[in-house]
Amino acid sequence: MTKRTRNRLNILHLLLLAVLFVSGCSDGGQDQAAFVPNQPSPGPTEPGPDPTPPGQSPLPPDNENGTPATFTIQGPNGELSTLTGRKVGQEFVYQGDMRFRYPEKSGQYEPFGIGIRRFKRWDNGVIPYYLQTDHPYRAAILRAIDTLNRNTVLWYVPATDPSSDHISIQYGEGCSSGVGTPWFGDGYQVSLGAGCNVPGIIMHELLHAAGLFHEQSREDRDNYLTIYWDNIKKDDRHNWSKDPWWSKSVGPYNPESVMHYDCMASSLAVYPEEKTMDSKIQVPFGQRVGLSAGDVAAINAMYYNVSADRGKPAMAPEPLPTLVYDPRCTYDNRTVTVLSNGRGRLTTVVRGNSTTYHIDEPYVQGTSIEYPEISFDPGDTMYIQAGGCVQTGGRGRTWKRYLDPSGNNSDHLYWGTILISGLVGDVPGAHNPPIRDHIGALLTIPAGPRLTLSLGYEDDNYDDNGYWGHDDGTENQCKNVGNAYVSITKTKT
Repeated sequence: MTKRTRNRLNILHLLLLAVLFVSGCSDGGQDQAAFVPNQPSPGPTEPGPDPTPPGQSPLPPDNENGTPATFTIQGPNGELSTLTGRKVGQEFVYQGDMRFRYPEKSGQYEPFGIGIRRFKRWDNGVIPYYLQTDHPYRAAILRAIDTLNRNTVLWYVPATDPSSDHISIQYGEGCSSGVGTPWFGDGYQVSLGAGCNVPGIIMHELLHAAGLFHEQSREDRDNYLTIYWDNIKKDDRHNWSKDPWWSKSVGPYNPESVMHYDCMASSLAVYPEEKTMDSKIQVPFGQRVGLSAGDVAAINAMYYNVSADRGKPAMAPEPLPTLVYDPRCTYDNRTVTVLSNGRGRLTTVVRGNSTTYHIDEPYVQGTSIEYPEISFDPGDTMYIQAGGCVQTGGRGRTWKRYLDPSGNNSDHLYWGTILISGLVGDVPGAHNPPIRDHIGALLTIPAGPRLTLSLGYEDDNYDDNGYWGHDDGTENQCKNVGNAYVSITKTKT
């Protein structure tokens, strides 16, 4: 018997038993698109190729397939905890992006102890990973891994043995991960698909793999949040359940956490009066910029007993980023304006020396239109974020993603554009560039005159473009995705 087998058999005496049921409960999944303006972090020296272990394939879609399911955990003293989610293939999906493997035989008991209890943590905080060699977000993933390695006690290392515990980072459908160390097989997949290339989203999924749950699901969340159940999509309400007794909270409640939902998650509408959550202590929440100080403290407390001689090299920590929030989730100086000429609804929030401009339903009825309400002075720094979907007219499923559409002609049509003359897209005679090419970049306004913003859309027929009659879109690309938005945060130096 190998040491690995002995260790697992010993731990089985301490673990919970899971009894699995599939039932007719509500279907749904939490969209991982939180507010995600972000700063770039210094990239690591890229290691050699990390091939996908043999026999593994991309994850199935987390929002498009599966059946409603419950998952009941039975503890050693007979206590029960029932989770609600969906069954996708041989996996149970919890709160939209956390995946757990079903046993192979119906009615089989499963050794289970997910969450951040000690017996599900990675040995010595070392997390071996395979990274799909041709992953389109490979550079961003490696930067996020480098940030986690530098700023926490975790140590994500390239895997070398497919038969040992590991994670496999793939370009799947949506953003999702397992939680803690694997139990069925020797590894599981972390999906970072379309729209999951922002540092904060990448870290969010990698920290699920490390063993963290969603912050707003803590047992003490009602001390800090008001949940507006009537504003949450009916099929998504189970995603606001509190974590069961087999998870464990670490440290004080952290609204700044990269693991926290934002206030509009699964909202029935896009406007501030229909938030799904609000802060009782009047602090913003729901960012996807990156690690907060509380995240670092919680991770280090969770893995407090790592060995000093495990081999992790000394790494200088990076400065933690300035956190930026959806202005609808803040409690600062805010104004809301309905703009003319189909330019959408502008929410402006001022916090100290930073101003966030959030445009719901930006202009999509032509190649370009100016937003003089939004201007930038020399020396200002700015972040750009955007997302959502657009009605492109025609019949059938006609909605397309604003950033990265799929379907016929999407290589040259159906995406939002941006122009900041003198900084972004200022090429005489050329169309404005795709806004997707500038997401997450830290830009500095050069010396010279004040600059303004222009937005547009690339299409061959603008007559039917807009934001009415929402459908799932070509290839289901807009299922559970709201209307398009653009958000820009500028900071005075």
